[in-house]
Amino acid sequence: MAAVDPDPIDKKSNAINTKIMELTTSLARIEGSELHVAHAWSLYGESLMTGFIRMSQSKVDKLVRQTRKEHQGRITELVGKHVPRLLNGRIHLLKGNAEELKPALAK
Repeated sequence: MAAVDPDPIDKKSNAINTKIMELTTSLARIEGSELHVAHAWSLYGESLMTGFIRMSQSKVDKLVRQTRKEHQGRITELVGKHVPRLLNGRIHLLKGNAEELKPALAK
């Protein structure tokens, strides 16, 4: 499993993501195993929007969809650079805290 966090601005983080993808794709090919790429995301301030700010749920839902689409594009681009066709594998786009979600996915 490759746990990555592509960022359109952070070059250092993206260099680490590239190394993770290089190592995991290489290992998956050598071992003939499945490759699962995981990325966790969230809408910054979502709980404040629905609570303290009292933004309508439909507006929050729209922002969540937009944010998910942005993260989907980033992860698709990263995977596409390293694995044109994700054979024997899957992309996992997880909404929530990475520290909680990725270990559960790995199990």
